Amino acid sequence: MAAQIVEFLTSKIDPLQFFAASSSSSSSVFPYAITSPGQGPEFGDGPENSDLASFALRNYALAVLTSPLQIVETLSEVQYQKREDGDEDAARSGTVTSTSAAGTLGQEESTALTIASEHQLGPLQDGVWDNLREIVESDGEGWTSLLKGHFTNFAFNASYAILQPALEEAINDMFDVYEDTHPATLIASHVVVGGLLSPLELVRTRLIVQPSVSQRKKYYGPIHALHAVTTEEATGLGNLYSLRHLIPSIFISGLSPLLRAVSKIIIADELGLDPTFTPVLHHMATLALMAVEVGILTPFEMARKRIQLQYLTHKGRLNQPQPQAFETSVQVSPRHYKGIFDCISSIVAEEGGRSKRRRRRKRNSAAALGLGNEWHQVHDVDADYRMYDSMTRKPRDTGLVASIGRFALGVRTLYRGFWARYATRVVVYAFDEISQSDEAW
Repeated sequence: MAAQIVEFLTSKIDPLQFFAASSSSSSSVFPYAITSPGQGPEFGDGPENSDLASFALRNYALAVLTSPLQIVETLSEVQYQKREDGDEDAARSGTVTSTSAAGTLGQEESTALTIASEHQLGPLQDGVWDNLREIVESDGEGWTSLLKGHFTNFAFNASYAILQPALEEAINDMFDVYEDTHPATLIASHVVVGGLLSPLELVRTRLIVQPSVSQRKKYYGPIHALHAVTTEEATGLGNLYSLRHLIPSIFISGLSPLLRAVSKIIIADELGLDPTFTPVLHHMATLALMAVEVGILTPFEMARKRIQLQYLTHKGRLNQPQPQAFETSVQVSPRHYKGIFDCISSIVAEEGGRSKRRRRRKRNSAAALGLGNEWHQVHDVDADYRMYDSMTRKPRDTGLVASIGRFALGVRTLYRGFWARYATRVVVYAFDEISQSDEAW
């Protein structure tokens, strides 16, 4: 039966037809996807090498262009920022306290986390530009770190752009669906392809979060990362599709096209906007609903990325000092998450660090005069804050207002990567519109 299904799909899928240029009439649910055939120049209209090259160049250019935003998005979301309550002294020094929602960490474990944090980035906040500057000016990252994982991102998006429309068309033919886009087959194709390519997403997240310094780096590319994960954390290629990682990917892969389809219905049917007759209003409505989509997806994306940092199959007790499978460039949570909803509830309950302690860096004066080669020194502008604050700290308020405030801080933490993710979507949308206008000429 499986062989018959594979034979049927291969007979229906012609990958070359999906290298045709896209058109504005069929914006894809997936940002990097190529539109279906028949809506742009046919593959036979031009040289084969030209179409293949333009397809690869377009996707690679987008991967490079959005890579800095993805770096900020991922590092902001996976970074653990313990809530700075009044009775938690160690939280102000960037360490993880001994109290957690699920248990306590031993003294040796807390010491290990403190030592590890000295080589990691300082607290990242909500501003995209400030976080970019923090990453670029850090001792262990720099400009080159803004391209971490971009080739894996390119491979993922290019594969998705080919497989998803092809599978959707094959499913339509299998069930005799005559509509160009049917919600059921659309979502089904995204779910299948999203689950199939989920190991690439796992690798991409780990390549981004690992340090840029070669001495501390564990993975040296997507192929090496897949091999390392398979040999160290799984007993075969099949275990790359662990349910802890597969279920979040399937959930998000199905939710994203559903939200996009609802947005298109609202724009076309409810608002009555058309890109030809009301282009400005159509773009404004698209960007507004795009922000709503990103707002709904961001907490789930954040939880999925945090789970991707942890072992495929967890062994041992629930609270290990470092349940992640490798060294990271930011402080990550010591908690082992059971799933995306457990991760979200844990973030709301435990996190919501304040923005007072912002690590700023100054170039070394000797290096500025050409007397040395040191890049810069780290100076904590709030170094004396803890000394004075420890004498005036008040007991933790347990009233209703304080509880609502702590809950609001936790919810706000879920959206640390919102602006970077939304900026990525806007860049891709603008890139598509420019490409389509050039093709029209």
